[in-house]
Amino acid sequence: MKYEIDDIKTMVTDIERELADYRKNAEACEKMWALQPFADTSETYLHQDGVEAIATADPYNVIQLLLRFVAGEPRIEVPYISTTEDDDKRSQKLEQFLTAFWAQLRRQAGRNLMQDGAWYSGVRGRGVMEIQWTGFEMPERARKAGMTPISLRFLDPLDTGFCYGPWGTDYAFHRYDETRSYIRQAYPDYELDEVDPRKGYKGDNKKYKVTSMWIAEPDAVLHCVLINDKWALEPTKTKYRYVPMIEWMGDGAPIADQAARSLSLLHPLKDLWPAKSRLVSRMSTMFLYYAEPIYKAMNPKDQSWKQPLTIKPGAVFELTGEQNLDVIRADPNIPMATT
Repeated sequence: MKYEIDDIKTMVTDIERELADYRKNAEACEKMWALQPFADTSETYLHQDGVEAIATADPYNVIQLLLRFVAGEPRIEVPYISTTEDDDKRSQKLEQFLTAFWAQLRRQAGRNLMQDGAWYSGVRGRGVMEIQWTGFEMPERARKAGMTPISLRFLDPLDTGFCYGPWGTDYAFHRYDETRSYIRQAYPDYELDEVDPRKGYKGDNKKYKVTSMWIAEPDAVLHCVLINDKWALEPTKTKYRYVPMIEWMGDGAPIADQAARSLSLLHPLKDLWPAKSRLVSRMSTMFLYYAEPIYKAMNPKDQSWKQPLTIKPGAVFELTGEQNLDVIRADPNIPMATT
């Protein structure tokens, strides 16, 4: 089948429409992990005098506990094909290779990849891994540096989509934003638009929308890339036997609803945690007004104060004439607040 640009865009749109509710929930859970419980997160609201806006650390602690439970290195076991001694040595060598390969990937990424996958599982409720052979396009400097020709990375599920058929993945895509400098290196044949020379280096920071699509045909797996609705790579047959993207689900149920099919670990706290944060904030505000009452200074005849009015525990003020200093104390229900 010959695919046009509109075909690829339609395939992406269909999946994104189906994932709309899931993405909304996943974004809400990310805000919980980032400890943003309040709808109004403006500086004016969160830092105005007299109001305590406190976010309890529950969602963040849940994810941190998950990351502590997940091992930093994968457990690698290569099963024997037979019981011969040669097969035993083969399995051991493959295990040694995969262990070294994973360590090299981690060094190249500069991150703990297992922790990345665990974070996506816990916060997003699902994860995506992409594995590709990059040996044909690897630059010479990367070869000399000893970089592995196999790319393995965890992708943000909010930037990906999968369509499944009776024989597995029909097609999958990764849709993301990249800079002009990245496009120039990754797709040197793509014709970039002109940049205002007055912008200098900043012109290379312009963002482009990249859509990498993998399609499983009966006789081959096709790969194509769109950049800003133009071909960077037209649909091309590859040597892959399956789509090199893997998706897994977190908590959830085997049902059609994408929002419930994969749930974040933070899903049960979605309503409870903001309510708890509001309650703690109100309690803190009550104690603030109780412990630090408002002082009202009266000086109707505008007489000179004998001393500066510095409010502190145990302070004594000498007043003259009709000068007066009153305390306006709030009357919060402290026993209820402390239960």
